[in-house]
Formats: sequence, structure tokens, C-alpha cells
Amino acid sequence: MKKATKVGDKIHIQFLVPSKEFANTLNQIKFISGRRWDAGNKMWVVPYKESTVDYLKNLGFEVIGVEEEKPLPFIIHNPRKKVDLSLLPSGLRPYQIEAVEFMEAVNWRGFISLAPRMGKSVVSLCGWMLHPEFAPVLIICPAGVKINWQREIYKWTKRKAHIISGTQPYKLPDVRFHIINYDILADWKGSLPQFNYIIVDESHSVSNTTLTKSINGESTRVPVQRTEAFRTIAKNTPHIALLSGTPVTSKIWQLWVGLNSLNDKAFPNEYAFKHRYCAPHHDGFGWRFDGLSNGEELYAKLSKYMYRKTREEVFTDLPEESHDFVQVELDQVAFEADLKDFREWYSKHKDVSDEELEQKLSSFASLSYSKKRTSIIEWISNFCESDEQIVVFAWHRDVVEDLHRVFKKKSVMMYGGIDINKKQKAIDDFNAGRKQIFIANIASAKEGITLAGANTVAFVEFPHTPGDLEQSSQRIWLPGKQNKLNYVYFCAVDLEEKRIDKLRERAKILSRALDGKETEIMVDRVREYLEEV
Repeated sequence: MKKATKVGDKIHIQFLVPSKEFANTLNQIKFISGRRWDAGNKMWVVPYKESTVDYLKNLGFEVIGVEEEKPLPFIIHNPRKKVDLSLLPSGLRPYQIEAVEFMEAVNWRGFISLAPRMGKSVVSLCGWMLHPEFAPVLIICPAGVKINWQREIYKWTKRKAHIISGTQPYKLPDVRFHIINYDILADWKGSLPQFNYIIVDESHSVSNTTLTKSINGESTRVPVQRTEAFRTIAKNTPHIALLSGTPVTSKIWQLWVGLNSLNDKAFPNEYAFKHRYCAPHHDGFGWRFDGLSNGEELYAKLSKYMYRKTREEVFTDLPEESHDFVQVELDQVAFEADLKDFREWYSKHKDVSDEELEQKLSSFASLSYSKKRTSIIEWISNFCESDEQIVVFAWHRDVVEDLHRVFKKKSVMMYGGIDINKKQKAIDDFNAGRKQIFIANIASAKEGITLAGANTVAFVEFPHTPGDLEQSSQRIWLPGKQNKLNYVYFCAVDLEEKRIDKLRERAKILSRALDGKETEIMVDRVREYLEEV
């Protein structure tokens, strides 16, 4: 029994739980500020707050005496404002024109959340086409797509864009468009001129405000420099377009930085946002914000700041997909030894942050590649007996380099440390058909590039988040493409099954917040096929 009763401006809390749950439940109550123990009535008394009610509900308490809020309806109420279509490129699709009209209505301060390959770039550039006074424009993007952005700008505007390079600031040329990557944003934030319009490509790249670092052997939360730099630049910028097909890749709270940059009065405080919308709970070590609460309210609020369309909402002729799992048996003795090491580490570090745990899990999972390597190479070799192209995704750079060494004559590779010109050459060589295999780590190639010459993607390692899986899988799709799309997963089921479960659980939460319903995305299909085998 877990019961909380509102009496005046107080909440009376009582609980009767199994002994193994008692200590944890007690600690959770003790984290409520202003609590006191009423020994005579054998109950806890805490001040009444809406956030406390939400907290208790998330802990499984029955709350009595508080009227339930009527949920807001699942209605997208995106504003619209007509524009002069003669100023825009011909051939824009109806949903792209809708997106332009939405951004016009919100004074070009909003999210443009179109699914991958649906033309977010040109929609954002329409802001300058309609309003030349928006110049100078700054595009912030991943390093691997800077050249592609330069090409897109010239294609749609016939203007040359300057690519900002290096960590040492210099005087920028007098042009209408400048392009900078996230990795050097912090180095330039104090030296950039005032921009009237910033386009933030893959805006989820600045969704984390802090990260965990080990300092003197202790885990410490420190600010994320690229996010701090973005927020500094955005603070005084009148027009902001946040571009992402997956504005949230893992947790709902990743929306806060973008929403705060668009309207810091409506979304002033990250902590309050997490407690309102992220199903807060205390596990005895610290606060966790892994879920979704008040989802209907958040969905309704998002509609005022985000234009969103999925592939399924726009296209009725999506190509057929196939999903094949290549199950690989691990060297059980070696695997058990690795697993033992991981369990020993975890038994001593149960209070680590999600980021640290995922990094450790990632390192542990990478050990499985060496145990899958022979099967992977044999499968790719057999595939390459045909003339078809293939994209191979891994998570770790050493895996990418290893596969490239094996298939050097037939492949190109891409990872984060490669020069942007070499990255672009790898993309161009593959798209021109000069190379049969494109091998990349997911982090560097999941967004902003097209590899539509291939119809097959092979994942030799899995990403951490559903957004990464969704983004990377769409590199081989383009609107109008009818060829069957094939996805292959090299899966050590015993090791990676739980990881896919975690991706699926997160994906459901994200889709409820962004789309007002549970929509099927790639990770659902992965799990469905995994269960069949």
C-alpha cells in the first residue's frame, strides 16, 4: 500500500511495502524538501506542490484529494502564414511549403523536424530567400556535412558560402553565409560577429547541457562546451531554425535546450522541465529522468514551436524493407571472462551516470566484434561477389579501420577524425560507383549525407540510441526510390538482445512526445525480427 492524501496545503504520506522495498521507498520520501515525520499518526507530512504530486505518482503512490487535470487533446495546432511563393524555389513539395509557412508564422524561430532525406535544408534557406535582411546567416552543423552545406547553399541561392575552419579565430570574409562545425564552436564563440539568422543542422547535437567526467578518480558533472557556445550565440540571435529529423535521440529532456533557445520565458529552467515532463524518480543514488510524464501537455506545447512530418505521413509509396539477422555464436569461454569483468566493474560503480554506463557497455559490446569478425568478413565477401553496393555501419573506429584494411580495394571509410575533404571524397567515390563498400562509424555518417546508390545496410555493431539507428538506416533512402531496402544485423543475441530492448523502450517514449502516439520506427522493426528468430 502506498497512499498520499492532500489535506489543506499538506500531503500526508503512508506506505506499507515488503521489507526489501522499505529502505528504498523511505529514501525516496526523504528526498522531498520540507518533509517531517508525524510520529503520533505514523505518517510523513510534506508541503503540497504539483511537482511533488507528480513525483509521488511516478513512485507508484495513490494520490487522494487532488483533481486530475484534463488531458490536452492530441491536436497539432501549427500556426501558418502565407508567403510569396514566387520568391521560393520551384518544385518544393506541399509539406515543405507548409513548413516554410509555419516558420514564417513563428518569425523563423522554431524546429523544422522533417524525417531524414525530406529536404530540411532548403526549407531553412527559404528564410533568407524571403528575407534577405536575415544576412549574415550562420549554419552550425556536423563537420562531415560542411562541404555538402556549401553545395546546397550554392544550389538553391547561387551564393558562395564560407567554411569556417580551425580553432584559431580569424577575420571572416564579407559573405552572406558562413558554415561552422560543432567541434570548433566553443573556440569561436567570442569572435563570431552578430548573426541575424542561425540554422542549426542536427540540432540534437547540442541537447546535453552537462556530461560526466572522471576528475581525480571521481565522477563529476561538467558543462558541455559546444552546448554552452551554442546557447551563447543563440541568446542574441533574432531568428533560429533548429533542424533535426530526430530532435530527441534518447531522452525527453533533450528537447529543453532547443525550446529554451526559442523561448526562454516559456521554458526557463531545465530542472523544472525534467520534473514536469520526464517522469522523475529517485533511485537512492540520484534523480533519474528516463521516461515521459504529462505527455499530452508537452505534445500540445511542442506544436507551437515545431513543424514535424514523418515519411509515413507524406509518402504512400515507400519501398519494401527486409530485415535479416545473422546470428553469430560467440566464443563462450572468452565471452564469460569479459562478462565477469564487466559485472565486477558494475558491482563497484552502481551509482554511475547513464553516460558512463553506456560508455562502459559500448566498450564491452565492442569486445564482441572480435568474436564476430570472421563471420562478418565472410558474409561481406560473399555479398561483394555481386556488383551491388553496400553500406556497413560500426560504432567503433577500430572496427571501421579493420574492415577497411580487409576490403581496401573495394571500399572507402569515414569516421570522425578524417579531414572533411577526404570524407567528402569518400562519399563522392561511393555515390559515383567507383567503390562498392562504404564503411563508417555511426556517429560520423548517421546524418546529412546521401548514400542512395546502395540498397543494403549492414550493422556490425549497434548504436546507443533509437535516433541513431533511425538516422543511419535512412542514408540509403530518397523520396521516390522504389528499390527494396535491405537491413542486415550481425547480432550475438545473448549479448545484444537487451540493448535492442532498451532502444525500443526509449523509442516508444520519444514518439509519444513528438507525434502524440506510439509510431513504429526502425528499432521496433529490429526487435520484431529479432523475436522471430
